[in-house]
Amino acid sequence: MSTYGLCLLAAAFIWWTWSERALIKNNLPPADWVLPGVIVAAWLGGRLGVILLQTTSLLDAVAQLSTVRVFEFQWWSAIGVALIMLWRVLPQSFSGSLTHMLVPLLVAYGMATLGATIGGTAVGTPTTLPWGIESYGNIRHPVGLYAALIVWSGAVWVARRQRAGAPIGWATIGVFAAQELVCGGFRLNGWVIGGGLHVTQLVGLVTLIVARERVIMTHHRET
Repeated sequence: MSTYGLCLLAAAFIWWTWSERALIKNNLPPADWVLPGVIVAAWLGGRLGVILLQTTSLLDAVAQLSTVRVFEFQWWSAIGVALIMLWRVLPQSFSGSLTHMLVPLLVAYGMATLGATIGGTAVGTPTTLPWGIESYGNIRHPVGLYAALIVWSGAVWVARRQRAGAPIGWATIGVFAAQELVCGGFRLNGWVIGGGLHVTQLVGLVTLIVARERVIMTHHRET
């Protein structure tokens, strides 16, 4: 099993135990189904990404979809599905549950991206900076490390925003959007749309603006 896989398993274990204990302690409904749902959504998102970008026929698409690669994740789809599941099943205690669900998820994501860096799967563009890591014969940006630091800092920020009464769901989405906005430009073979801007950066920017406006709107409405 790869280093990336071990980090992912450790992240899932921490997310599970942290969330469940916090929910029980606060007399909130259990969420045994959330973590499996997130994992399935993450895997499916990764597979669909490969199908859209690398297949040329229906037969290839079916073959790719039937390939089970346990540690291939697409976190954008995972976060979206997790939020939808929580909103549909826990409407009465949604805001109280979100901190215990999403902050550990940020920690898990940070562990997964750090594991990707250690395992050499988070490949960045070449750099001359002293903290670059060697990969594929060049010194490259440690994109996974950048992402881990951003989301771990975001986890602290989201936890503090919860105490301040902020909408945690949008705050967490903003953290992931900021991570994509910063890290997207350092990833190798990213889809560039012009002026050196990557598609993932554009998505991150738009998502960050929407999340920021929602947080501000909710704050003004409550005050």
